[in-house]
Amino acid sequence: MNNMEKRSLTKHWIYFFVWLAAMVTMMIVYREFFWLCLPGVVTHMAYSMDLVAPEEDKFMGSK
Repeated sequence: MNNMEKRSLTKHWIYFFVWLAAMVTMMIVYREFFWLCLPGVVTHMAYSMDLVAPEEDKFMGSK
């Protein structure tokens, strides 16, 4: 295993719970459109559990 730097996952947990709240709200108000929140919920759950490394630097143009 490489020397992996420890990073804070708090931001991703917050995003996950915000998306989850949005999905629950969509389930109550607009049931037919709840699936629009699924990508955000699943993605940020994977980020917050550190299953996938977010490649934020890749999109900013740095190497």
